[in-house]
Order: sequence, then C-alpha cells, then structure tokens
Amino acid sequence: MQLDWTHYKEAFRSTNPLPRIQTRIRSAVALAISLLVISASALAQAIPPAVKAAEASIDPEKIRAHVKFLADDLLEGRGPGLRGSEIAAQYIATQFALYGLKPGGDNGTYLQQINFVGMNAIPAKTTMSLVPKKPEGIGITLYSIDLKYGDDYTVSNRTLTPTVDIDAPIVFVGYGITAPEFNWNDYANIDVKGKVILCIVGDPPSTDPNFFGGDALTYYGRWTYKFEQAARMGAVGALIIHRTDLASYGWDVVKNSNTSEKTYLRDNKDPQLEAASWIQLDVANTIFKAAGLSDPRHIGCSNCTLITVSRDHKVYQDGKPISLKDLTAGLFSDAVTPIVQVDNGVSQSEVQAAIDAVKRSGKGTPRILQSPVDMMIEAAGKRGFKAIELPVRLHAHVESVVRPFQSPNVIGTLPGTNASAKDQAVLYTAHFDHLGFVPGMSGDNIYNGAADNATGCGMLLEMARAWSQSGIEPPHSVIFAAVTAEEQGLLGSEYLGQHPPIPAGQIALDINYDMILPIGVPLEVNVNGAQRTTFFPAVEATAKRFNLAIVPDPKPSAGSYYRSDHFSLSRVGIPAFSIETGNRYEGHDAAWGKKQHEDFTAHDYHNFSDNYHPEWDFAGNAKLDRFGMELGWQALTAPTTIIWKPNDEFEPARKTSLGAK
Repeated sequence: MQLDWTHYKEAFRSTNPLPRIQTRIRSAVALAISLLVISASALAQAIPPAVKAAEASIDPEKIRAHVKFLADDLLEGRGPGLRGSEIAAQYIATQFALYGLKPGGDNGTYLQQINFVGMNAIPAKTTMSLVPKKPEGIGITLYSIDLKYGDDYTVSNRTLTPTVDIDAPIVFVGYGITAPEFNWNDYANIDVKGKVILCIVGDPPSTDPNFFGGDALTYYGRWTYKFEQAARMGAVGALIIHRTDLASYGWDVVKNSNTSEKTYLRDNKDPQLEAASWIQLDVANTIFKAAGLSDPRHIGCSNCTLITVSRDHKVYQDGKPISLKDLTAGLFSDAVTPIVQVDNGVSQSEVQAAIDAVKRSGKGTPRILQSPVDMMIEAAGKRGFKAIELPVRLHAHVESVVRPFQSPNVIGTLPGTNASAKDQAVLYTAHFDHLGFVPGMSGDNIYNGAADNATGCGMLLEMARAWSQSGIEPPHSVIFAAVTAEEQGLLGSEYLGQHPPIPAGQIALDINYDMILPIGVPLEVNVNGAQRTTFFPAVEATAKRFNLAIVPDPKPSAGSYYRSDHFSLSRVGIPAFSIETGNRYEGHDAAWGKKQHEDFTAHDYHNFSDNYHPEWDFAGNAKLDRFGMELGWQALTAPTTIIWKPNDEFEPARKTSLGAK
C-alpha cells in the first residue's frame, strides 16, 4: 500500500494542522501494516496442517529412485509405442495403484489409450532436390541440386502414407503467418495450393509487446504453427528455414528430433502436409541464389550496389567480376550505396580487403549482408512484404516405414468431496516419453531423457504419493496425468485436452513439470504464464513464503510457453503453466546456475548424453514439488473460479469451457 504524500503536503501548506495530520498518517500506516499482517496470516492459516505435513513428506530420494529407473537403458529411451515406453506407462500406473488413486483412463484403468501412427523416413530411399528454372540449352537432369538427408534437411510425411512424390514450385511466404489481430498476412494475394512453401522460423521482429508479443515468441512463431497453416492453405509441403538465433536451438536438435520416427494422431482430420521439412540456412541461401534473389532491392534499397565476396576467391559487383582497384574507382564516381555480401567459407582477410576497397572510395564502412537469405529474412520482417513464387521447384520422394500403434496417457485421480458438476479440480502433468533409440547404431544409441523428462515424471509421482497418502480430503478432485508423445509435438497432452477425464470447465488449474535439472535448491522460480491468470497473486505470495524469487522467462524469444504440455491444456481454456527454476541456487551465484543450464542445452538436451548421474541433488526438485502442492491446495480452495485475464489469447476458450461445463 502506498500513501499519497502529495495530498498531505498540500494539506499542510493550506492549514498547517500538523498534529492532526501526523496522527492520521500514523493511523493510516498502522492500518496498512495491520492489513498486510492479517492478510499474510490468513493466507498461511489457509494451508491446513495435513497439507503442510504432506508437503514435508515429499522425499527427494524417492524422486531420485523414479528418475533412475525411468532413465535406465532398460526403457530404451521411452519412445512412444515402443517396449520401453510401455514399461514406463505400466510402472507409472502401478505407482498410482499403490498410492490408492482412482483410475482416470479407459474402462476403469489408468491408461488413456491413444491411436498414433509413427512415420519414419527411410534415408536410403528418400530424396530431395532443388531444380532451378533451367537456362536455355541445359538439361534439367544436369541442373539440379541434390540435398543430403539429415545434414541438409529433415522431412516427414504427415499424410500417413508409405510413399509420396512431389514436383512443385517453391513459394517464399516470409514467416508463413496469418494473424488478423496484427494486420499481418504472409499468404495475401498468393495461391499456394499444390505448392511447397518456404518460410522462416519465429515471429517477425518486434519490440512492441502489442505486436507479436515484442521480444516474446508467440505461437505464430512455432514450427508447429508453420506446418499447420501451410496445410490449411493447401500447400503440399513446407520448408522451414533453420537459423539458430531464431529457433533458439542448433541444427543438432532439429536433426536428432526429426530423423527418428515422428508420431502423429491417427484420427486427426485436419489438413496435412506430404512433406513437413526443416532445411539448413545454407540450403535456403542456395534456393535464393538459384532464384536470382541476391538483389539489394529486396531490402528496400533501390540505389544499392551489391558487392559479393565469393567462395571462389573473387569479388563481384552486381554479378560481374571486378578487381578491388576498379571497385574503388567505380564507387568513387557512382552515386550508389555499397552493400557487401559474403559467401560462407570466405576468409576474414578477403572480406576485409573488400571493405577496405569500399572505404577508399569515400563511401565509408559498407553494410555487411552475409548471404541472400539474410536479405530475404530482413525483407520478410517488414510491412509490405509480398510472398513470391520462386523459379525453383522441389523434387522429393519420401518413403517411410508406417507404424500404427497405441501409446497411453496415464491418469490417476484423488476424488474431491465435491466431485460433481461444480468440481474445480487441479491437474498436475508431466510427460514420460522421450526420443527412443537408434537401432543398429554403435556406441551409446539411447536417448535416455533423464532430465527431459524423467525428472518431471519422478516429481509427479512423488507429488501423487504425498497427496494420496496424507489423509487429505480435498474439496475438489486432484488429477495426475503422465502424458505421452510430448517430444512429438505435445500430442499426448493435446489428446488429454480434447478428452479430459472431466470437462475442461471443471478443471481450475494445470501445473506442469518439465525438465527440472537436479543441481541443488533453487532460490528463483519461473512460472511463465501464471501472470496471465487471476491466480497469479496466490502464486506470488506462495513463492515468497518458499523463498523463491519469481523471475521472468529468461529467453522469451524462444517461446518456451508454447513448447511444453501446459500449452495443450491452455488451448482448451484451462489456466496452465509450468514450474521451472531460475539461475540462482543455494550456495551459488546466478552465473553458476546460468552456466549449468547453458551447458546442458549445448551438450545434453535431446542428445544421447542426457543420462542419470548419481551425484545429482534432488532437494530442489522436492522443494518445487512442495511449492506446487501448496499452489494446488490454494486453487482447490479459491473463492472464485480461476480464469485468464481479459484479452488473453486463451480467454475465449476458457469462457467456452465454463459455459459448457
């Protein structure tokens, strides 16, 4: 509470009743402090002793035991529909049964079976080539650019057929976004039916929170949206350009995640792509060069001249070879703006020689564009960009192993005393799947997924044990769901959102746990998304009691909110967020924590090295379990229904779900 001191100063100047004013100020301050104390005390008293005892019973060593088992080689990386994943599901279901939770799956079981189809492109039988419009007199078979599976591109056939052949023109659609609320349509005035779109990962650049979220990535920037929208527009294929800074992860993550089997919901009736593909930045550069898009006019520079420092150790001006001496002389007499473009693999000394030649002409230091793709990315981020059909075709043959299978979500419920149409249940989620293994590969070929996400699953299980064995009778139901196929695009949680054990309007809150590194006791917590709900004041107060400073999303441009299972629940209206750590841990500064997270992302995330380590410290995981348990109790006893704040992107879905409950 803040007092308006200006008001009191004016009163003093006009009447000078000092004693009376001082008395009123002291009374106001005393009242404010009393209200704060009473409020804090009431909040603390709202947590019953049984809940506090249940929190205290959460055991980091029990979490460790679950993680150690789920990340064991026996489970073969927990790939959906494979033996290891089935072992994991049965293990989780058995724990739920031992805890006394009621089955929340199909036909009185803990398993909510989902029909999937696995699609695994066969590298030796899958081909992709770029075919520019051939110059006169050149045969098309001699003028194609063959790409290498895994190194240059990944591809998956989402139509779920064994083979598909594509021969279609490529259309560059910028960011591939149709967002009427931002007056943005990359598909305006162009027909992509039967064609292949080429687009950039991420959102158009913005620093305005009201325009594509400013620095924060929106769902429009996610690769899932790019593929979905391309299919809705009638394209047969989509090529997403990977660039590490825009994607927030390197090509290795793309390659490891997309060259093994990809999983899809069998019964999804939405339009699908025959070729959903990622391509390396160099491949996009090749496409734009082949299309003749090396012209600076594409970035709005009508009087620019393009100086190319080529990998053949030559310098070109507007496509014509030129000596550095002649370059300087020509620029001196021409009223043009020089732009230097550098091919990949060119030495710094060659680049500097070209820059020096420009500077000697009196034009100053030239602007550097590394490649045509940089120009096109810049152009696509500006209003007025228009999609363009390129004089380049994609020839592709995608041959896949098709594997229909089932993989379950595992659901257990602690019924509430008011488990009725007025239920306001709390849902806890964590995914138990990972990337499986690579058959026939020598050495370590198992993606064990110890941190991602045996940790979250172990925390879910220990949370379920603490709730169910505490003797607590919650006023509303508490639901625990270990979901499958998260790594395949949040598919298990998508199905859970579409087929919840109780209507979405009867679920007050979802709290998700995903990839909590066991490296000590955190002093910071990231609850990105909670601030968008009416529950956030309770989150703030609870974090303070747990000595957890709430920190913002450390990298909003990565779009982390749209990359974990809570997003699937928010799409059907349920207020949802994940609990994650910040960088500060007991006994360490923030730099240490940041380094641990960065090292894991760089070396272990979605890699064979994400293994269980005996030296891991699960005390912090237990702390975040206790934090989540207390938040859950407050959601269960909240006096009003938790909703999204006005104008949030998920508010309409919440209104719909509450109207339908």
